[in-house]
Amino acid sequence: MDTEYRMNEALLDFPAGFEDQSVNIFRLPAERGGLAIVVVRDATEIGDTVESYAARQLKNLSSSLAQFKLLNKAHCQVDHRSAMSFAFSWVNAEGPVCQRQVMFHGRAVVLTSTEPGQFQPENEAIWRKLVASIAIRR
Repeated sequence: MDTEYRMNEALLDFPAGFEDQSVNIFRLPAERGGLAIVVVRDATEIGDTVESYAARQLKNLSSSLAQFKLLNKAHCQVDHRSAMSFAFSWVNAEGPVCQRQVMFHGRAVVLTSTEPGQFQPENEAIWRKLVASIAIRR
């Protein structure tokens, strides 16, 4: 069975066997703080729940990001489905970075927001509004 893939510019029919591992990146201009939102689709392991997937993600993040610090971890709902959210910080070559993640769905869909330094209140509001707007295709 072919796999239909929708994007803003087109609709594609991939032959059977293809997995969606696409990445979408959205960024505010630097003069508005440089907030970036990244959407990643990821395969899950057999029997994975959103909780087990999230635990594995946290383990990977904590072992691969310098000075990783988990600020918040919570169960939440995305379009009435179980989801997990994280807030964390770490340090890269340019300095401190603050990130938020929310993950949901049977195949993991992970949204990550990144801002240098600390999250500015207006960007936190953008993030919350974006997450609240998610409507999962059924």
